[in-house]
Amino acid sequence: MKLSTTAVDSAIIEQGEWVDHPFIPGVRIKVRGTGNADFRRLSPKLTRPYTPAQREDVLPVPDQDHIRVELIVETILLDWSGLEEDDGSPLIYSKERARQILSDPDLRIFLEGIDQAATVVATRTKKSREEAAKNLASGSDGTLSSARMP
Repeated sequence: MKLSTTAVDSAIIEQGEWVDHPFIPGVRIKVRGTGNADFRRLSPKLTRPYTPAQREDVLPVPDQDHIRVELIVETILLDWSGLEEDDGSPLIYSKERARQILSDPDLRIFLEGIDQAATVVATRTKKSREEAAKNLASGSDGTLSSARMP
């Protein structure tokens, strides 16, 4: 296998890409890849308040959840489409609203989907992206690997 075929698309990891939410049909999310530069900068800042011993051990679950939500809101999730308020009006993206939704344990499926999508974006190779673009141009459906806008 040629090493070049395993090259990830670092531009997409940093800029983000629209993908279908893997668990909620009709919802699209714009996410950056996990491990983007902002993610790598923010992660140690969020764990800095803990002692080295605390960081070595498992942090309390509420702290883990808080750190996870902050990393996603501040470095991964950029936008969404297809979500509605309970009254049927469009749910407008903002970091504040994202933080509220992602912190709700009853809406965990949305959070899990963002995590999965960010991992896919982070590991997508340039070759697979080129193939997805060809499929899109030929009228293929919008799967998690597509790059079409909402």
